[in-house]
Amino acid sequence: PLLGGRGIIGKKMEVYVIPEDRFGFSKQFGLQINGLIGADFFTHFVVEIDYSNKLITFYKREEYNFGRKTRRHARIPLTIENQRPYLKAEMIQENDTEINLKLLVDTGASMSMWLSLFSDQNMKLPELTFPALLGQGLNGNIKGVNGRIKGIKIGPYHFNRPIVAFPDSSAIAGMMSETDLNGNLGNEILKRFHVIFDYQGQQCFLKPNKKFHDPFSYNGSGLEVEKPFFNIPVYQIYNVVPGSPADLAGIIEGDQIETINYLPAVNIELDQINSILYGTEGKTIRLRLNRDGKLIKTKFTLDNKL
Repeated sequence: PLLGGRGIIGKKMEVYVIPEDRFGFSKQFGLQINGLIGADFFTHFVVEIDYSNKLITFYKREEYNFGRKTRRHARIPLTIENQRPYLKAEMIQENDTEINLKLLVDTGASMSMWLSLFSDQNMKLPELTFPALLGQGLNGNIKGVNGRIKGIKIGPYHFNRPIVAFPDSSAIAGMMSETDLNGNLGNEILKRFHVIFDYQGQQCFLKPNKKFHDPFSYNGSGLEVEKPFFNIPVYQIYNVVPGSPADLAGIIEGDQIETINYLPAVNIELDQINSILYGTEGKTIRLRLNRDGKLIKTKFTLDNKL
C-alpha cells in the first residue's frame, strides 16, 4: 500500500527520458523495466523497504510514528549530498587493520559493495580475487575483480567474509572525483535488513531479517546471461570473463542456453539460471547450447578459490 492505499501523484516533476533501454535493464533482469524511482521519492517521503516481502511503502513524514516504527531498528546517520545518501562503515582487512569508509547507498546495485583501492592508500586488494563483469554504464561494461575481505561493520552490525567488488580505476574515474568517497553499498547487504530511509532527518534505520546470516556468494562461472526478449524464454550469453571456467569450457558470447543442469530453458526464469551460477562452490554446471543452429554440450566447475 502507498500512503494508506491512496497512491502517489507527482505534478510538474522533472524526469529523464531514455528512448531505448540504454543500460539493458530489461535484458539483465528478464522482465520489462520502464524506469527508475529516483531521489524525489526518497526526499519527500519516509521510505520503508521490506526485502523479505518484496514491498516498498512511502509515508508522509509528518504522519510517521518513528518511535513505534523504528524501536527494533538501529539508527544509522546519513549525509545527503546532491540528493544522494552516504553512510559511514568500517572495512576490516586480513591484518586486522580497520579503514573508515564513506559509502554511497545504492539500492539499485546488486552487489554487496564496491570499493576503490585508490580512495585510501592503506586499502589492500585481497590476496585471492576473481575477474568479473561488475555492471554496465554509459561508456560500456564495468570490469574489475571480486574478492573476499575479512569483515565490514555498519553501525552495530558486523559481516564476516563478505564478497566485495574492486572495479578498474578507469571505470569509476568520474565517480571518484568525490575525493572522500570510498565506494558504494548495494543490495547484497541491504537485502539482509528491513530498511527505513528518512532523507529529511538524514538517517536510516536497519533491522536484520531472515537473510542476515546468509553466506556471501559470487558468480563463479565467469559468464553473464541475459534475456533479449522479456516475454520469450530465450537466454543468451552476453559476456564471458577471459580465463574463467566458462571460457575454458569453450563458451562464447552469443551462445543460447537450451538446458542448464538438465533443466530446459523454456521452463525456467533468469533468476533461476543466476541462482545456479551463484551456487555451491565446486558444483558442476552442465550446459547444452545453441550456437548458430548447432547444438553444443559442455560442462565446467564453479570456481571455488575465494
